[in-house]
Amino acid sequence: MTFSHLGPIRREVRVSATQQVAFDFFTLHVGLWWPRIATHVSGTLGFVEGQLEEHGADDVYVWGEIITWNAPTGFRMAWREPQHSEEQRTNVDVAFSWDGRETTVRIVQSGWDRVPDAAAAATRAGGDRGWRTILGAFEAAVPRT
Repeated sequence: MTFSHLGPIRREVRVSATQQVAFDFFTLHVGLWWPRIATHVSGTLGFVEGQLEEHGADDVYVWGEIITWNAPTGFRMAWREPQHSEEQRTNVDVAFSWDGRETTVRIVQSGWDRVPDAAAAATRAGGDRGWRTILGAFEAAVPRT
């Protein structure tokens, strides 16, 4: 059974930073602002060679693999939750839009039809809460420009 009826998660924040500053802080300094509560092994996160990796004391966990990279407007990752197999990845799109005063940072997580078990709805609900926490931490930490 698949859960194709589950719509994408959509979350966004507006920050008082230019598009370039917001993009760079999000990608180059992810380990500084990403909340520990939203990690798998409470390790340090970073983009390394086309992947979003979490480095713990004894292991490395790959959260996302970059599919497209369009600095400073955004990127797309193939995203894998800890309990899912490689085939059950979802897509995470992160977009940065500058309006001349602020940058809107928008995250859309889609592809729930690839998660073929009853845990999909609970995983999506947890992701919705998680992205809210993650974007809140980013909003609080991003340098104002």
